[in-house]
Amino acid sequence: QAPLNNVHNREAMNYAIDRQSLIKLIYFGHTQPAYSEFPPSSWAYDPNLKIPFSDAKAKQQLQMAGNPGGFTITLQGDNDPVTVQEMQAIQTQLGKVGIKVKIQPLDFTTLLTNAIKGNYQANVLGWSGRVDPDQNAYAFDVTGGSFNDPGYSNKTVDQLLTKAREVSSISQRASLYKQAAKIVLQQAPYIFIAYTPVIQAWSNKVQGYTVYPDDLMRFTNVWIK
Repeated sequence: QAPLNNVHNREAMNYAIDRQSLIKLIYFGHTQPAYSEFPPSSWAYDPNLKIPFSDAKAKQQLQMAGNPGGFTITLQGDNDPVTVQEMQAIQTQLGKVGIKVKIQPLDFTTLLTNAIKGNYQANVLGWSGRVDPDQNAYAFDVTGGSFNDPGYSNKTVDQLLTKAREVSSISQRASLYKQAAKIVLQQAPYIFIAYTPVIQAWSNKVQGYTVYPDDLMRFTNVWIK
């Protein structure tokens, strides 16, 4: 939705968000800044893929978008305290370059429903992640993908991610994912913030519990002592 259907406005946000400061404030430094859908634990991760924090570059993008004074958007997010704090930090950072952010905390069901229906300008959502890179990218980035809520469409990205499904070589697939990730970063249908760690705690009474890297809880083999 306007004004974020203009790539330069999205890029302005990409430059204006200081990921390191957000990580320090929200996650006490226990995360890493994110620039793609592939975390450092993935063989598709590209450590060279970054975008600098720069208010000057953000303002240049606003000039290119035709609104040097900035714009106003509503940012939706889950109404839990951590997400609200994150949205407030984003609001402050974007405000420094003239992008005014109205925060709209919602219950998680409404947030997801709005995302699926496209009833939003911008939202804050997380993804638990999957082991294979395809599961973290294809449905989000290909034209008409099942998780492609922004309606993003790029023929080259479609071709790269489809090709990555057809080849068996890990090195070839990694190269294809890195090429796709570079385009997605530049076009910013998503603005990646942080790779968050899996942190869970439980009582000594809980037996058989296993922590999985996708952060999902599975209780098939769990019992109370």
